[in-house]
Amino acid sequence: MNYASKQDLIDAFGEVALIELTDRTDEGVIDDVVLARALDDTDAEIDSYVSARYDVTLARAAAVLRSKAADIAFYKLHRDRRTDEVRQSYEDAIRFLRDIRGGLANLDIAGQQAPSAPADARVEGPDRMFSRDSLKGF
Repeated sequence: MNYASKQDLIDAFGEVALIELTDRTDEGVIDDVVLARALDDTDAEIDSYVSARYDVTLARAAAVLRSKAADIAFYKLHRDRRTDEVRQSYEDAIRFLRDIRGGLANLDIAGQQAPSAPADARVEGPDRMFSRDSLKGF
């Protein structure tokens, strides 16, 4: 299961736009192979961020990631025809994924709480035996 589906991209950007971006053989239809590759690449990119804090099989159910995945896949489909608007949507999605990885944003996933921020490391041990003062004169 992908973060976003073919229908999610059609709903977000329209069927005509997806035909223009995926139809390599001029058949006038969405090329499912090209679209699937973009969606799989998108999943891998999202997983690389989200897996630092969440079980990715559960994260796929997070609704907020659907629109981010659609923006990333749409960007990937544009390849050499990226507009400023498409690039900005992609950069916003990546910024959000970095916020998830960094603990600044959380996913609302049923059955899984957001991990807490890591605690500060603390090392304790006995007092020092030797110091500059105790070794003076040796």
